[in-house]
Amino acid sequence: MTFESLKRSPLSLAALALLLSSPLVAEEYVLTLDSEKTTAHFLLGATGHDVEGRLFLSSGELRLDTATGLASGQVVLDALQTETGNKRRDKKMHNEVLLSEQHPMITFEAQSWSGDLAMQGASDLEIVGTMTLVGQSHAISLPIHIDVQNGALEGKSSFTVPFIDWGLRDPSILFLSVDKDVQVTVEAVGQLLSAAASPAASPAASAEPSPGKSPSGDVSSGR
Repeated sequence: MTFESLKRSPLSLAALALLLSSPLVAEEYVLTLDSEKTTAHFLLGATGHDVEGRLFLSSGELRLDTATGLASGQVVLDALQTETGNKRRDKKMHNEVLLSEQHPMITFEAQSWSGDLAMQGASDLEIVGTMTLVGQSHAISLPIHIDVQNGALEGKSSFTVPFIDWGLRDPSILFLSVDKDVQVTVEAVGQLLSAAASPAASPAASAEPSPGKSPSGDVSSGR
């Protein structure tokens, strides 16, 4: 269709105007965690009473590609600061189970994701990747519920780490008899922005936006 024919067709002109006015948004979104406000706790079932502890976030940034369902980025926990509130028990935990002097970081590397991501309101997502604990990497899938209000994010993820199966020392002699899995709960605070709007956005991420829904709508992973 030529420009002259477009001018003679009100319907074509209206369609062109609508196309040009449609919002263009990046297909990658950046979830950044606030290390000061995000909390992580673990619960280990043990004879007599459960053992509760706290983990500390060093950093966290995940990138979610809505076109492909791929994810990237890393969440890092400081293994050296892990604590249960009992200094004697914590010393043995660090020296004999976490080996934190040799392996000071616990990391999660994202690989893919699924779910409907709402840029305003609540979403339930599944992020798949690998967790590295005591120098060994293992596949894990993390469910996460998030609520976003004008870019500000609050979220929660609860998951199980089968630490005995992953090769860590069984701490039963430290805590009497304990479960073989530890329950971890992360309560996240941070932000969720399009890659183009993120302060860390690269020129490549901003240069070629793709058609999509408005940031106020839902975007799904491409998987």
